[in-house]
Amino acid sequence: MTILLLADSNAATYACTLLANELSHQGLECLVVATQIGIENSPLPAIPPGLGRVPQLQFSLKELLLSSLIHRAKAVGAFLHASKIGPFVQGYRQICQLHGQSPAPVFSGPVFPLGGDTLIADLLPRLCCDLLCLHGQRQLEEARDLMHRWPDPVPTVALGFWFMPEAPEDGGLVGAGTPQPPHTLVVLTQAGLPNLPGARARMLRLLGEKASASPHWRVLIQPDHSLPTGRLPLDAETSDKKKLPPNLSFAAAANLPLILGRCSACLSLSSPWIFTAMAWGRPVLVMGDHGITTNQGSAPFFGSGVMGRLDALADLDELLERPRANWGWLERMGWGVHDGATQLACALQAMAEAEAPLP
Repeated sequence: MTILLLADSNAATYACTLLANELSHQGLECLVVATQIGIENSPLPAIPPGLGRVPQLQFSLKELLLSSLIHRAKAVGAFLHASKIGPFVQGYRQICQLHGQSPAPVFSGPVFPLGGDTLIADLLPRLCCDLLCLHGQRQLEEARDLMHRWPDPVPTVALGFWFMPEAPEDGGLVGAGTPQPPHTLVVLTQAGLPNLPGARARMLRLLGEKASASPHWRVLIQPDHSLPTGRLPLDAETSDKKKLPPNLSFAAAANLPLILGRCSACLSLSSPWIFTAMAWGRPVLVMGDHGITTNQGSAPFFGSGVMGRLDALADLDELLERPRANWGWLERMGWGVHDGATQLACALQAMAEAEAPLP
């Protein structure tokens, strides 16, 4: 019997591979099923360095539901977009009923840490599942507040920052403590953000200005999502690249965890991968230049101590003087949980024992 971990994005596939490796240490066999085929130019390696090869397959959700594989699952981790959860769980349970089989427990949750309205909006479609997988104490408390009047609330478990490696690969954390020159600023960009008209062009222009003012820095623009062939982050392919300074460049695919361990500083509007830079001790800046709003994804960073405006910096050296992230806030967001796979294994075992027939 196998635990199926379903993923519909490169980020989810990467995270599920990490989780499968951790669950294998608990004696559990896992299979990662990528349900979105044809994703290109991922910023993440297919198999995290240093890990054993975790079995992976590619099926659409429809193909998976019609295969015999789904009937052999001991549990199903559906780390899909929230809008896909309800139809999948309903279809899975109906197919099990048609086969006279009890469905395996389904667990689900967002891949990246969320908070406030964004978290609640993501969790509501997942309440049909048997177990909710969250990140830290903050998310557990918000989920309890959501379900506190329910007669039978959905159980929850905190997995911590399961979407990222616990630490960089050997030799990957350069300049631990105080970053040393030559300095690199990694700019994590996100699909569709900033989302105001002309804002991406303005952000690229501002980055060019800051790079020009600090020629001893390298500014590396790294997308945190897949890009179609021929596309650049911040719609840079439509800009006049001759106006960009020579110390500003665009990162290649499949480098994201590596460059986060080697950079001197990191900034983003709200990319969840900035949590990795925080946890690995990098100076970070969550940009407020385009507003602090839910639709920019920045609301969960209230209390982090790292929000500010790039435009307010005279030069990039000021990034090295910024305080590190509020450690208490970071731990409550999930970094304080380091036994998430153990907690998940225990929760699944308890559910299996509860469903076992009486002797």
